[in-house]
Amino acid sequence: MKQKLPAYLHHNKLSEEQRNLKNTAHYVFWLLTLIASHTPDKRTVYLSYHRAMSVAQQESNPITPTRFYRAIDELIDTNVIMRTEFKYQYRLNSDYFTFIS
Repeated sequence: MKQKLPAYLHHNKLSEEQRNLKNTAHYVFWLLTLIASHTPDKRTVYLSYHRAMSVAQQESNPITPTRFYRAIDELIDTNVIMRTEFKYQYRLNSDYFTFIS
């Protein structure tokens, strides 16, 4: 016989954005926030895998290229970031980033 789960386990307490993003996407989102906070134009961020890796190594949390680009695609699909006409350059959605005026 199947056991019933307690009611509190049926409710996901995460926000809608957190439910839709995986852990790697959360980590890349954090990397974007960190890099964007140190750039003069905070709306546009240059983020290649090598730049992300250099920041990730300082935090001692490495990431593979496949997972990185999959997370970037996931952030684009959820409209957190947008592609620009330049490679590895992304435009940030101001709804998700409070430091963008």
